[in-house]
Amino acid sequence: MNDAHQTNSFFFPGEESAKKHLRLPDGTDCQIRQMVRNDCRAVHSLLQESFHDAWSLDNLEEMFCVPGYLCMVAADAEGGRIHAFAGMKSVLDEADITDVAVLKRDRGLGLGTFLLRCLLDQAAGNGIRQVFLEVRASNRAALALYKKTGFLPAGRRKNYYRNPEEDALLMKWSRETDSLSGERVLNKVRK
Repeated sequence: MNDAHQTNSFFFPGEESAKKHLRLPDGTDCQIRQMVRNDCRAVHSLLQESFHDAWSLDNLEEMFCVPGYLCMVAADAEGGRIHAFAGMKSVLDEADITDVAVLKRDRGLGLGTFLLRCLLDQAAGNGIRQVFLEVRASNRAALALYKKTGFLPAGRRKNYYRNPEEDALLMKWSRETDSLSGERVLNKVRK
């Protein structure tokens, strides 16, 4: 595998095992797959569109050198455009969701839900018992997404975010209480 297609294979034994396809309402064929190093610039642009405090390009590229990261993308099967991204970092039997981002024009189509479920399914299959995340208290769309995928409130981090300053809600997913699977979510998105 050349460097441009390097993945962090902590979860997947091979890249092919992670690929699924969705057709967006505009007819675009989207491939759901593990992020490769060659995706970093496009993912960086998506994160900048979505967040005030987006990861730097260097941070994205660095994660390919650190064990425990798993990042999924929804990419245009033809041109490689990244429509959505979800990332997770695991240590022992816990993990943190780093970011979930979807292009503005593609929000509400289920891409974020499906990518997040892919991460959670991989986590559960690899011995991860709990997954945590922080979300802006005012981000109603993200809160709805996280609740829909099985995350429950677990606390509050005062003044966690900057630009603008805001509390973060801490949310937790547990393998023991999870009742969804990525395949069930994928089937709902396809309908």
